[in-house]
Amino acid sequence: MTAITVGGQGSRMQVRTEARQTPPVDRTERVDHSMWMELLLIGLVVTMGILAAIAIVLPAVVSS
Repeated sequence: MTAITVGGQGSRMQVRTEARQTPPVDRTERVDHSMWMELLLIGLVVTMGILAAIAIVLPAVVSS
């Protein structure tokens, strides 16, 4: 969603939002990468999430 600010009278501002539509199926472009690359990226995201959770929980456990 894109917010476009339109100047109104005086200091009043109006905001108009436009919803972005997804392109039709025939216009989508395939990305050139392998399934292993996609699985590696998913694994990296999961690993970063686990490390972030440990970084949040560990100080609370150690200090108690």
